[in-house]
Amino acid sequence: MGRKPMDIEVAKARIIAAQPSAIFLRFDGVGAITKQQVVRKCGVCHKEWSALVANVLTHGSGCPVCARRENARARAFAKINPRVPGFLYRLDSECGKYSKIGFTQNLLKRLGDVECRVPFKLGKRMRVIKEGSPFSVFELEKELVLSVDSANFSGFEGATEWLLAESLDKILLDA
Repeated sequence: MGRKPMDIEVAKARIIAAQPSAIFLRFDGVGAITKQQVVRKCGVCHKEWSALVANVLTHGSGCPVCARRENARARAFAKINPRVPGFLYRLDSECGKYSKIGFTQNLLKRLGDVECRVPFKLGKRMRVIKEGSPFSVFELEKELVLSVDSANFSGFEGATEWLLAESLDKILLDA
């Protein structure tokens, strides 16, 4: 005699408990619940993604967009030169609706990198929000990115780093 199939409500409760920051949307598929896809929405970046229920229950499965962002942050952190000051900068789109904040230790190089990657025109200037210890500036950048509404761009390198300018302005004014 085999095991009793998992109840759909039990599977849903386990998935929600495994990652409370994700919003459960639905199950997709037919047959055993563990062979279906679970569709969730990230509570941080608001992207939807799906994963096999069995994989989520066995290994966990977080938002792939946020995972890529955290991996990129870890690589950037490893490259920080502690003897060079860090800069928290802001770039705006030409239309003024979108902003990018970021960390760099070389403002001119970073400006050139961003200009080459975005599929729209940038505003006229890069503004420095904070200069100082590279590690504290790096952490400040992370806090700001997590507290500001995403522009929800995709399709180009660095797309997830663009934010809604109005939301960023409100956070910066309240600080």
